[in-house]
Amino acid sequence: MASVPATAVARGDCAAPGSVETSNAIDGSARTGQLTADAATSVRVRCADGPAQLYQGTVALSYTDGCGEFGFEATLTAPGAEAHRLSATLDVLCFVSVEIDVDGLDWGRIIPGRLARIEGDTTWDRASSRPTIRNTGNSPANISVILTPLVRLDSAGRPGRSTVSEFTACLALSPAGLHCQDRLPASTPAPLGGDGRRAICPGATARLDVSFQVPVMLEPGRYGGTFQLLAGTGARTDCRPPAGT
Repeated sequence: MASVPATAVARGDCAAPGSVETSNAIDGSARTGQLTADAATSVRVRCADGPAQLYQGTVALSYTDGCGEFGFEATLTAPGAEAHRLSATLDVLCFVSVEIDVDGLDWGRIIPGRLARIEGDTTWDRASSRPTIRNTGNSPANISVILTPLVRLDSAGRPGRSTVSEFTACLALSPAGLHCQDRLPASTPAPLGGDGRRAICPGATARLDVSFQVPVMLEPGRYGGTFQLLAGTGARTDCRPPAGT
């Protein structure tokens, strides 16, 4: 429960619809059905003439605060009068949004019979080639990846028949603690969030590693493929806002 200080609205700011934040709030209450048009006008007039006093306060909400129902309560007191409480709720819709700090996966030089691997980290850095996923939504995000087959390209960039069609993908919410899915068929979504405990919290980052065993008989040359990052709502319930938000 947070305490929000309120300040009295100046009388001159009550009368003009839409001219100040206070009037915008009254108009918004009328548009959403919380006040009738006549009631909104009455509030403005009573505020401007003196029988009523409006107060305003600011509540800052970040996407890292999560989603759901937020409650607000105001206590009205006056000398010699009984205290009254007013309450209201605000619904913040849940959404999932993630981004990755690399534009592609660069396997570099791959050698037949060796393991080709790209290691990520948990540090967001657009200049780095190490994949990092960041949750920019307000809900825990379950991550899945899809890698299409790596196909040998000819000098004109046309695909040939020699392919790599099996991969390993790993996700870590901290520098250690990788959770891997091995022997993933190409073009098949690979869920990395497990039962939801490895969902990425809002505002947090995660490390992504991908690898494959290079076939011994793989033809030399240049290979190409595509990579997709998918996100869905996770069931994790222990997410907390980052320090300083």
